[in-house]
Amino acid sequence: MKTGRCIVPFLFSFLIVMAAFSPVMAGGKTYRVGVLDFPPFCVIHKTGEYTGILVEVLEKVLKYDGISYTITGMPPKRLYTGLSTGEVDIYMGVKGVPLYAGKVVFSDSVVADIDLRVYSRKGAPVVQSLEQLKGKKIMVLMGYGYGGLIRFLKDPKNRITLDPTADHITAFRKLRAGRADYVLDYRRPASKAIEEVGLKDFDYGSILKLDVYFIVSKKTPGAEEFMDKIENLYQALKARGGL
Repeated sequence: MKTGRCIVPFLFSFLIVMAAFSPVMAGGKTYRVGVLDFPPFCVIHKTGEYTGILVEVLEKVLKYDGISYTITGMPPKRLYTGLSTGEVDIYMGVKGVPLYAGKVVFSDSVVADIDLRVYSRKGAPVVQSLEQLKGKKIMVLMGYGYGGLIRFLKDPKNRITLDPTADHITAFRKLRAGRADYVLDYRRPASKAIEEVGLKDFDYGSILKLDVYFIVSKKTPGAEEFMDKIENLYQALKARGGL
């Protein structure tokens, strides 16, 4: 009988400890983050690692409050459908996508922008549309799909000569030296490269500009409240210089 009296308190204490450390037993949730391979905003590595501008922002926000999450790289259709069905809880993307329209909650804050620019040397014609790239020699960053625009650039009928370049700084140095007509690059990494090496005398035209938001599936329990929490964490991080 003494053994039984000892075991009962032990089991009770064990269950309390397990509840404290188990997300399921404690009522916690591991949120499912979906990402696309879209350098430099998100890069899916063969090792299974995820990096990039948007991944860094989202991970900082979620880690700031110890929110449990997993990241999965997906093709666009599966990711967008997953947001509508609840397979995916969180994404950082744009408005106007039919597959998840009306089935997600958007943040009030614009957390990033996609500004795809065509850079040229001073005095060269400024390009502000894809049509103006026809027949030109353009430096592109290796591994970039430019949101699908790479297909237009590679289409033989457009007579575009592509010069794949390994990094942003090299691209602008080659542009300055007159080794290509234009560099196709996103504002944030391009601006950083230009500033880092003190390069000047470039013009640019934007051919694509989109705002990026936090997105939460309406199928996620407490979606509106969870979005409010993400917004508050994001603003708190910004205020303390963490982003």
